Amino acid sequence: MQDNKPERDEDKPQSEQNGGEGRELTAATAAPEPGKGGGEETPPANGGGSGSDDGRQGGPWKQVVALLVVVLVLGAAATWWLTTELRELRAEQGRMVSADRLDERSDSLERQLARLEDRLDETSQRASSARERADEAGGDLGTLREQLDELRARQGGFEEGLERLGARAEANRENWIRSEAAYLATVAVHRMRFHRDPKTALGALQAADKLLADIGASESVPARVALNEAVSQVLDWAPPEVGRLAGTLEDLERRVDELPMPADRVAGGIDLPTLAGDEDDPAWLARIKDATGRVQAGLGELVVVQREEAAPPLIAPDQRYFLRENLKLRLEAARMAALHGDQGLWEDSLDRAHEWVLAHFDTSDLDVEEVADTLERLRRQDIDPELPDIATTLEPVKPFL
Repeated sequence: MQDNKPERDEDKPQSEQNGGEGRELTAATAAPEPGKGGGEETPPANGGGSGSDDGRQGGPWKQVVALLVVVLVLGAAATWWLTTELRELRAEQGRMVSADRLDERSDSLERQLARLEDRLDETSQRASSARERADEAGGDLGTLREQLDELRARQGGFEEGLERLGARAEANRENWIRSEAAYLATVAVHRMRFHRDPKTALGALQAADKLLADIGASESVPARVALNEAVSQVLDWAPPEVGRLAGTLEDLERRVDELPMPADRVAGGIDLPTLAGDEDDPAWLARIKDATGRVQAGLGELVVVQREEAAPPLIAPDQRYFLRENLKLRLEAARMAALHGDQGLWEDSLDRAHEWVLAHFDTSDLDVEEVADTLERLRRQDIDPELPDIATTLEPVKPFL
């Protein structure tokens, strides 16, 4: 697409606009140089030789300056002309781009119109198909109404059956509750018999009693009485305080290393009176020692000391360590017996520990005596008390299973 527009002044070539100036410059440049071309050089008016020499020296410089001015003017004109042409080209390009966009928009609209026409045709076909299906549905409406009446009749029969089932379930509700109470009683028996767990057993018994209380029937009274008796038996049964017993034995183990043995006592000699004198005098000390030795020798010959019982043999220092460690092992065995509820091992370990203390430690010491009394008291502790027989007590609840 081309637009016919009148030419503007700025569209004209730069050479036409600057025609006058160009012709003047051309005429200026076409002037003959000095010494060249036709004609003779005109002498100056004053006729002086010095003036002629000055004119010949300044003439070339003027021509160079004039030439530079011409070049600059031509460059500026060319730059302006190129700028104008570039602006025109950009404007023309913008118009061409706008025209292309209009063409693309027109093509897009035509494609959308074609799609809309296709959709309209498709919608018309669907409407025709829907009308056909509606006609067919109208024919089946009567059949559907007949089926709906039949379903309503069946629903009425189902409702009657549900009412009868609800009445039967209400009648069996008490039996289900009694069965659940019996199951809880069985759980309590197992927790006491096999796990020694009075807490869980007590919770199960109380839950069973609450279920039977909700029924409120007279035939549940014997079962509730049995449940209350079983609860009392569980509460009266006192399990051993295994943690406290184990702590006591650990404390005794720590005290074993501090218990004295008979060999730790030093036998005392004869106490002689201290004689007054100068203890710093070596001669005096020597006489005292000599007299003491003679007295002891004389008494040893005259007096014989005998014991009514055999003196206990002295224990070597290296054997004391094993005696103490042996006592610790017996206390540790007793602690393990308490944790496992082994009454026989408990009593045997504490008996041996008690005998070991009396045989190998100084019983005149207060700490040894206290340890021996503690061992005797622990030995009498029952770490495996007999479990209450709640299974027999709960016999009235078993028929509910």
